[in-house]
Amino acid sequence: MVRIIEPDVPADLVAMRIEVPDDVPGEAVDIDDLPRDWNELPDHPACLARGDAWAAAARTLLLRVPSAMVPEEHSILLNPRHPDAARIAVIAVRPFDGRLLKR
Repeated sequence: MVRIIEPDVPADLVAMRIEVPDDVPGEAVDIDDLPRDWNELPDHPACLARGDAWAAAARTLLLRVPSAMVPEEHSILLNPRHPDAARIAVIAVRPFDGRLLKR
């Protein structure tokens, strides 16, 4: 979200706290398995293809990926196509904090 320009942000954007059961399947992308320039190009084709293949296969609910902004950190993707997606519980919803957006 940090790369979104403010006028492009939907007015109804919210932040949610969710709870994911501990026993749901997940997998991880190792930073060493990504192209050398994976975090230099917005929407890197190799990253998009990998994410699309993961989502289509629906093997796991969770995919842990390196953060493009802080490679030592990770983001967790949720696959709504996976049967365990129905087990995710929304705990809280609040307006999105716009300080993360470009101005």
